[in-house]
Amino acid sequence: MLENHHAKSVTSEPLLVLHDVCADVISNGSSQRLLHHVSFSLQPGRVIGLAGQSGSGKTLTCRSILQLLDSSIRLNGSIRLRGKELNSMTEKELRTIRGNDIGYIVQNPMNALVSVHTIGSQFVETIRTHSHCSKREALSLALQALESVRLPDPAGLLKRYPFELSGGMLQRVLIALTMSLSPSIVIADEPTTALDTINQYRVLEELERLRLNKNVAILLITHDFDVIAEMADEVIVMKEGRIVEHNDVLSIFNRPQHAYTQELLRSRLND
Repeated sequence: MLENHHAKSVTSEPLLVLHDVCADVISNGSSQRLLHHVSFSLQPGRVIGLAGQSGSGKTLTCRSILQLLDSSIRLNGSIRLRGKELNSMTEKELRTIRGNDIGYIVQNPMNALVSVHTIGSQFVETIRTHSHCSKREALSLALQALESVRLPDPAGLLKRYPFELSGGMLQRVLIALTMSLSPSIVIADEPTTALDTINQYRVLEELERLRLNKNVAILLITHDFDVIAEMADEVIVMKEGRIVEHNDVLSIFNRPQHAYTQELLRSRLND
């Protein structure tokens, strides 16, 4: 039985509200629905685990929030950040929100970092793109961010290239880069995939510290129910673009209602 290690009452207004979100791909004059009436909200300091097998709609939901969809996909419904509708924003407005308000930690950090530029230059460019500060101020923020995720020799790391770092270190660098902009929401897309157990633990520990120390809201996309058990307050289970179950983490693990959720939990126990 899973114990309630994330007991925390929800009293604040939600930062993010999705209501009746649908996504349709348009091809040759016909459309196919990829997301079906997705609705949920995310409060400060809370972690929602978005679970399901590949193709269930987890990443598509998050890319819808970030408005990073292919031009062939049409989005309907409402996605509101602090009461402001994202679906009707211009690309310029959205660029301000991405990073500053909503941070995105991708599955493979090598895809998010440019291999021919140093870690430091990428920190400086990212920070200065999103805020009016000097190069020296940006470097200082970069150093603080790397220190905050407890990586060894932060000053030395700034001079290194992404290919010189292990996957686990890169993922923590990416967390530091995301947090250097102080977003209120972090979307973490399979952040522990392909990492060994020790580095998985370190990455989850950093995300947990963000939630506790900065009151960051986290949307955690994963197919790994052990990660969800470790981190999440609530769990949303998706299948074929639909939410089939949404409950607190204790209820999902101890009293799963949907047959698909029960199947996912059984397969976890059999691994």
